Amino acid sequence: MDRSSILLATGSVAACSLLLYTFMSPKAAASTNCTSLVRFSDSADDDDDYITPGMISKMFDQLFVQMQGVLANLSQQIAQIQAAGQRLPEEQLRQVLTAEFERALLVKQQAVFDEFDVDEDCVKEATHAYLEREEDYPNVKRSVTRFQKLYETVSGTDDSPSSSAGGASVKELSQGKLVEAAEVYFDGLTSAMCAIVKSFKDKGMDLNDQSVTQQMHMQFGAVANDAGEEALKKIGVDIDVFKKSIEKHSSNPDVGRALAMLQIKQQQELVAMGVAPM
Repeated sequence: MDRSSILLATGSVAACSLLLYTFMSPKAAASTNCTSLVRFSDSADDDDDYITPGMISKMFDQLFVQMQGVLANLSQQIAQIQAAGQRLPEEQLRQVLTAEFERALLVKQQAVFDEFDVDEDCVKEATHAYLEREEDYPNVKRSVTRFQKLYETVSGTDDSPSSSAGGASVKELSQGKLVEAAEVYFDGLTSAMCAIVKSFKDKGMDLNDQSVTQQMHMQFGAVANDAGEEALKKIGVDIDVFKKSIEKHSSNPDVGRALAMLQIKQQQELVAMGVAPM
């Protein structure tokens, strides 16, 4: 994995731990009986006694934002190593990145559980319960899937149905077409993010307040993937084709520079609107 692949993930503001695997794999029995903590109805008198769908979404959203920050820092460290003339084989680089990502996630994951005063086994149980009724709880599905996709970008794994349906191969873009598509993709992201910033400013919210900044970055993450995908659709490019092309050309320095410049441009526009760098 070269830095261009990482930039695609960090531009979308875009564990492999046992916790994440448990969420996305067939349901396994929890070590404690947490079924009574799952709330399927809005009629419960005391939400404090339940792990609600809103809590699950908030926990995954917080982890998503925090781990994007970790990924951005790792990206900078890798760039510094490469600038010093050291180039690790792609497989080794991905292994190192994945291991560091997982190590940081285990720490942040426990901090989030402590903040919400929940047990890991009960979070697993509740998450599975809501995912089994995903039509009733689309926000849980969105939050869990978004976090899973972030990990897949880091690890190179992809267990989504579209990645293996029929064994069909995914067509890839040429280097030139990829850069053009990336410009459209980042423009879509930036427009969506600037609209969020404007809405915060219109409400008189202080962008220098840490809690406000966190809310804003969570909203960035919530709209980023859809905004980028919709922008690509307008030029007839499928998001899976775009991602596959990023991987194919990840070692090309021209592509890496182009993506880096697009991210810098995005950050400059946000800073100009008063947003502190993430």
